[in-house]
Amino acid sequence: MSVTNYGLSDDDIDLFKDEKLTIVRLIDNGYVYQLTDADGYVDEIIDYKAHEMKEEYFRHWYSAKFAKLNGYGYRRFKHGRKET
Repeated sequence: MSVTNYGLSDDDIDLFKDEKLTIVRLIDNGYVYQLTDADGYVDEIIDYKAHEMKEEYFRHWYSAKFAKLNGYGYRRFKHGRKET
């Protein structure tokens, strides 16, 4: 088990791929992160310049980029918001 900080860890992504899961959903203090093989929808990806990239942006950016490049769906939403 890994600590969820601002997005999916490499271990989370490897588990999703290796076990051919249909969904991985993680929760931290602020957000719910969801990677799915079902719909291909990916939250908007902001391409930060290297000097603008902060830790809290990187994992979310990396997770979204991974999903988009591989045809998976990825969402991040605040606690209490219904998924769409």
